[in-house]
Amino acid sequence: NSLTPFARDVKLGVHGGLIAFNRFSLKEDEALLITLDRLGARYLTIATADPWLRALRYDNRQTSLNCSTAQADADGGYTFVLSAHDPGIRNWLDTSGLRDGILQARWEGFAQTVPLEKAQMETSGEDATWQFEKANTAQGAVREARVIKLGEVAMAIPPTQLVRCDVREKILSNRQAGYQVRLTGKALK
Repeated sequence: NSLTPFARDVKLGVHGGLIAFNRFSLKEDEALLITLDRLGARYLTIATADPWLRALRYDNRQTSLNCSTAQADADGGYTFVLSAHDPGIRNWLDTSGLRDGILQARWEGFAQTVPLEKAQMETSGEDATWQFEKANTAQGAVREARVIKLGEVAMAIPPTQLVRCDVREKILSNRQAGYQVRLTGKALK
């Protein structure tokens, strides 16, 4: 239930970006509140996956958002809430009912160099999949990541993030339409 952003090496995809990922584990009545700083990146995305790192269904569920589809906070940051149940906020990340899974954030296309520092990355177990002895971490990219009760979400996020059920339906409808165009090149009728 935490994220530590680090500079991505070529062996982890595109060189020069930042990536942060970790497992989430939430109870039925919990949510993970995450606030990210864009740090001047042209592209910022956050996505959920199952425990085996397979993307959750994103055509008709809001399991991923980016700086074009998410709503920025007044200070330019982005506050997201990850939970199994819709808390009624714009930047909700749907776990598709999963209590355990993977959360990943990426920052790409920086206009300027991001300050990095060496930090020891902790892993669990001898056969941990990812071993980082000394990773270049980006301080300030993840402003906050904490578990809160689902009933406390509305008090913990900017009031401009609140959405009604009909707005959520429209968001999901637009998402499906965009996915259809991406898949077929044709809009839904």
